[in-house]
Amino acid sequence: SDDERGHLFRLAGHPAPERTGGSSHVAPAMLRILDRLRDTPAQVVSEFGETLVQTAPAKALLGDATALTGLARVTVYRWFAQPASRDVYARDDHDERARAFVAELRSAYVRYGDDSLAGRVVRAL
Repeated sequence: SDDERGHLFRLAGHPAPERTGGSSHVAPAMLRILDRLRDTPAQVVSEFGETLVQTAPAKALLGDATALTGLARVTVYRWFAQPASRDVYARDDHDERARAFVAELRSAYVRYGDDSLAGRVVRAL
């Protein structure tokens, strides 16, 4: 991961390379892969947990997150602000998923700061 790579740079006494802001762009090659997975639930999610693209089976299984607007497109936001979104996960997994979502949000917030989408999610929650 980028975090692990940065850690290795710092251990070696070098500054970690600068990171650019998260992107909501989906590369054409990734779109071609998704097109070939048309019968498989698959989706592309940004570093911030924003659902960018979904196959039709993913929309049927998880709901069409690409049709949502604003912060509702962000999985971690929906998890905490819209509890019904948790229904696609086994109840026994809720605590673990919540911790994982918080860790991912924390990582994105530290990486990109308060002015990022992660910052907006943190402020909203």
